[in-house]
Order: sequence, then C-alpha cells, then structure tokens
Amino acid sequence: TQTDAQSDVPKVVADYFFVGQRRAGGRDQQLADDAIAEGDGQTPVLALKDVRSRSLFAHACPCKGAHEAVIAKVISDLDSLGYRKVLIRTDREGPITDLFAEVKKRWWGEIIKVESMVCDSNTNSEAEQAVQKIQDEMRTFKSSLDDAIKDRIDPSHPILTWLVEHVASVDRRTSIGQDGRTPLHRTRGWHGRDVMVEFAECVHFMPLRGNVSDKRQAKINFEARFMDGVFLGLADKSDEILVWCAEGVRKARTIRRKADEHRFNKEEILAVAITPLRPNPENEDQHIRT
Repeated sequence: TQTDAQSDVPKVVADYFFVGQRRAGGRDQQLADDAIAEGDGQTPVLALKDVRSRSLFAHACPCKGAHEAVIAKVISDLDSLGYRKVLIRTDREGPITDLFAEVKKRWWGEIIKVESMVCDSNTNSEAEQAVQKIQDEMRTFKSSLDDAIKDRIDPSHPILTWLVEHVASVDRRTSIGQDGRTPLHRTRGWHGRDVMVEFAECVHFMPLRGNVSDKRQAKINFEARFMDGVFLGLADKSDEILVWCAEGVRKARTIRRKADEHRFNKEEILAVAITPLRPNPENEDQHIRT
C-alpha cells in the first residue's frame, strides 16, 4: 500500500453507501449490511470529498463499479476542482477500485491511486466523515419532503437521486470554513447563487430555450411565459436552475414561488421519472437541455 507521501498533492477520498441505510460502526458489519442492501436492490451512492477545498460530491449510481455514466460524473467532478494532479484514496473493495481505474485511464490529468489498509477504515476516515455528512443531510431533507407531501417517498424513487446531488451542492455553497469561504468559493472564486426554494418545491419557471419571435408573440398575445415545474437544484458550472417539467429536466434562470398550499403537490413531485446520470432517456447524453 502506498502512503500519502505527496502531501502537496490535493487528495480526494471516496466511498460507497446505500440510500436509506444507517452505517454500522465496524467495517465488517458495514460490508455485511452493504451486501444485504445490494441484494435488495437498494441504490448505491458514491460520495467524494476533496480534502483541500472541502468540496463534497455525491451521485446515486445504477450499480457499484465502472458504470459509464458514473465515470463521466467523476471526471466532471475532478474537472470542476481545477487540479492537474490528484491523489485518490479509497478502500480496497473491487467495485470502487475498478471505477477509479477507468477514471484514471480517461481523465486528462494525473491520478495517484492510494488504497486504505486492509480492515482499517480509520485510514479512510475523511471518506467516512463525508458519507456520514451526506447521509445526515439527506435524512433531514427527505424527512422534510415526506412531511410536506404527507407521505413517505420510497428510497428507490428517482426524485431521491436528485436529492443526493442537491445535498452535496448545498454543502459546497453554504459550508463556511475557518477562512470564511465556502468550498465553491475556494474552487471557483465566487459564492454562486443562493438556493432560493426548497428541494422538490413546485414552482413557476421561465425556460431558457425558445424562439425569440415566439417570446415576442407571447407578449403580444398576453400568453403565459412561465411553466409549471419541480425544483431539483442548481448547476455549479452555470448557476442555472434545474427543473423537472412535462418535457423532462430543463434549465432556467428565473423561477417564482407558488402560493403556500400549492408548493408541494404530491402527484407533480412523484412524477419525476429520470435521474441525473441519465437526464435524457432517449440517449446517454448527460447534458441537460435548456
């Protein structure tokens, strides 16, 4: 096993967990619980943390291992950090080792792969802390959403794959360190847009796309320029708002809140049917349309 001798190299730690599962204390019990969860078809989540900037990333995965969509997400995460060289620390599980082996092949930068010691989760404690933080925040957000719609959302529902991403995004925007900066500010030099509504809140939004002449005609005819949608989060790179609507997931720059009694429509929220890893069901493109 290598050591973190390259202390000047930014370190990214990573680990898996399952949605709806509380982590056991011991590593052996964690592995046993993970095996049961995987057998039950629960959704695995990949958690990553950049130790230098304190940036958290999380992605609900179709499965553990080197899935094409997950590889693309991890590469996008590494690109967003702005490093040319990173040290990756994971445990010795086969799926996560396979994943980062593929990431190492495809990412343009240099990756130094470091594994934790056998049967010693303390050597990857940063990853364990990241998992715990994401789990705690997800539990809080989901409990609030369950209360809002007066029902319990199944852990396998697609809306929760967006919650996984949103929780990490909120942390990057709001977690202030001793230097007075957020992780997003450390990596991008700016704070980004504030989160203006609750996760999965039903909103009116103005789509970015559209023919200019059509918009002008809409003004003349006094037609509605706003559409109904469900707020799913914010995009770090563009600060655009991500919204689910009848056309799928779309980007917007402007949203308006609805009256209190219309903000959490159970049918609209549970209608979300696609995931961040595949926002376009007709193809593998992860680009969200405008």
